[in-house]
Amino acid sequence: MLIKKSRFKVLRRLFYFFKFEKNKLTMKTFITLSAIAFASVSFAQSVPSKTLVSMVASKDFNEKVLKSEGGMGLFVIEKDVVANGKTIIAAQTPINVLLEKATKSDLKIVIAEVKGTDGSTIVIDDCWLYTSIDQNLTGKPKGPVFRKGTRKICYTK
Repeated sequence: MLIKKSRFKVLRRLFYFFKFEKNKLTMKTFITLSAIAFASVSFAQSVPSKTLVSMVASKDFNEKVLKSEGGMGLFVIEKDVVANGKTIIAAQTPINVLLEKATKSDLKIVIAEVKGTDGSTIVIDDCWLYTSIDQNLTGKPKGPVFRKGTRKICYTK
């Protein structure tokens, strides 16, 4: 989630950076930096806290697949996430999944973050999934498995 800063704070930081780092701040540089700061603050996408995000597993995976392929793309956004009339996260966007616990009988993953439509990283708040060997009814592959189509709904931070 993007942290909103007031324009004044952004401009002040830019001013001090150029004052102390470059020892020279021309009016042209200041105006250019002010315009950049204004544009980045006013047009930055912000995601309201506790926005619902629904996701679905894109394929079957176990600990071995998670470790070999990494966690990106094992879950994807199920439908567009819209806030304030704008699409913040597009459907089918891959989600970063982290392995938290893996034993022969248990598998726990943490759904950490996703990229927004503007390229910013949106953090998912306290979202995890657990499965055990007892839930693997087919027995293939051996051990705990998350099946394609497994759904989860979480909130943004």
